[in-house]
Amino acid sequence: FMPERSEGWQKRLETLAALCNRCARYGIKVYLYINEPRQLPMEFFAEHPELKGTSRYDQNHVATLCSSHEKVHQYLRDSMRTLCTAAPNLGGFIVLTQSENNTVCYSHGARYNRDIINMCPVCAKRSISDVLADVIGAIHQGVRDVNDKINIILYAWCFSRHLTDEDRQQLIQKLPNDVIYLQVSETAIPTKIGGVDGVVADYS
Repeated sequence: FMPERSEGWQKRLETLAALCNRCARYGIKVYLYINEPRQLPMEFFAEHPELKGTSRYDQNHVATLCSSHEKVHQYLRDSMRTLCTAAPNLGGFIVLTQSENNTVCYSHGARYNRDIINMCPVCAKRSISDVLADVIGAIHQGVRDVNDKINIILYAWCFSRHLTDEDRQQLIQKLPNDVIYLQVSETAIPTKIGGVDGVVADYS
């Protein structure tokens, strides 16, 4: 949507392909972290209001791309096809939808943080599981159109903060069968190391 933000992408894809090929000679697979689609400045949405998604009241200079819009899904499919075509030896993608980045319209606990979230009116009418399944489905389709051996891992980091148990169960049922669901297993586990009490917050 903003080509100037991707200047030099051809060279980066060549470098990625070379890295994957070099690692493959030693039986090593390269995985990319995918946290998409990324938010864009409000100036962009002044010209494309139909694509504007969720924004935060404390970050009102940017907004997400609407997670339910077909043009956004097409962007994700096309981007993944481009990546996988350029680097066929990729091992896979680790996909995050809930993170520090404001990506999908339900990022940052949009369902629960109505005091700081200006929710996308389109996605607000849909369930969080449907919105996330659409985004992951678009990424999955783009990969599978090119390569059926590249792994797609949905990393459920932060899901416990933003999704209910029912949301998670519904999302899992909507995922393509070959998407790997990686659950965080040690959230809020107490620790005692060197006599110091602590808590494992995440990343375990």
